[in-house]
Amino acid sequence: MASRQTAVDAIMGEFSTYWGANATGTPPITWGGLPYDPPDDLTPWTRCTIVHGDSDIVTLGAVGNRVWRTAGAVIVQVFTNVNLSRQPSDDLVETAIDAFRGKSVGTDPAVRFRKITAKEVGADGPWFQQNVTIMFDYDETA
Repeated sequence: MASRQTAVDAIMGEFSTYWGANATGTPPITWGGLPYDPPDDLTPWTRCTIVHGDSDIVTLGAVGNRVWRTAGAVIVQVFTNVNLSRQPSDDLVETAIDAFRGKSVGTDPAVRFRKITAKEVGADGPWFQQNVTIMFDYDETA
């Protein structure tokens, strides 16, 4: 049976690999739920959080042979210096979107990325924040 952790590992691996190869300046990633101190020099950084939602049965059958679909969201928060132009933030948001757009990652389960939304949060102290939310789902047999 596939596991929740396998899906999380595939998502984290995809984002960190894509971000490291494509994000301008390769801002550090912090993972949701882990402590992190933002840079004192106000260089960009990002937080990636994986949030699981509902699981629902897709097929009927004997226990151990039923397909369950689990949904969730990846939330990528992009932080840039509020005193800079908006362009660095927009560039990083596009990179976060491109990390997942139209992709499936992992096997057993294959995580499928769906709807993507990018929203400006605005100024928060010294930071300008934008959030990218990527909906995902994957199937498990149980």
